[in-house]
Amino acid sequence: MKYAVNRQALRDRIYNKGYRVAYMSDVLNISRMGFFKKMRGDSPFKEQEVKVLCDVLDIGQSELSYFFKPKDDKLINHRRTK
Repeated sequence: MKYAVNRQALRDRIYNKGYRVAYMSDVLNISRMGFFKKMRGDSPFKEQEVKVLCDVLDIGQSELSYFFKPKDDKLINHRRTK
C-alpha cells in the first residue's frame, strides 16, 4: 500500500526531532529529490518507508493516521490550486 502525507505535520516532526532532509533521505535510501517529491505529494510514500519514518520520528500507532493516509484518501491527496 502507498501513503499520502500530511506535509506540514511531518515536516514539523522532522525538524522538531532535529533531523534534516539529507538525513531522512539517507534513512529511507532515496535521493533528496525523491524525498522532496514525496513530501510535496508528487510521489506516495511506500509502506516500508512509512514504517521507517515512524520508527525514526517516534510516531506511534495512535498518531499514524494524523501523518499518513492511504493513497486513495482524497482529502490528503487534493492539491491546492491558486
